[in-house]
Amino acid sequence: MGDRAVVVFRSSQEVHDVAVYLHWDGYRVEELIRGAAPRMRAGDTNYAAARFIGHCHEQIEGALSLGTYGLSPDQVGHIERGEAGKLGHGDAGVWVVDVSTGELVHHDTVRSNPEALRFCPPKPPEVRAPHLELFRG
Repeated sequence: MGDRAVVVFRSSQEVHDVAVYLHWDGYRVEELIRGAAPRMRAGDTNYAAARFIGHCHEQIEGALSLGTYGLSPDQVGHIERGEAGKLGHGDAGVWVVDVSTGELVHHDTVRSNPEALRFCPPKPPEVRAPHLELFRG
């Protein structure tokens, strides 16, 4: 059911409480993040999220299967504790963009079915290199 990914933006000050959901383009989410990075203002989670969504609208044919949803305080806490995989829907996992450092971290989704964890345990978060080149203006 799709190739789903969730993208969340954070800074040294906050976690942006809106997640971006891609239903069919999880296989190319890193490409989309890197393509939007030059327009994402360093240190500003709101601006970075907006620029990413705008870039996705330009790059995803028909801009379909792209959405946002609000994060609960519990979900924000998962991100703050490095447990972003608890937010995912599966497939391509959860991507955390740190707009203070330019760090991009991929988290496998932690499946809610305990049986699935026996066969497919999540890997530790993976920092993707090189860091993002963000707009510094």
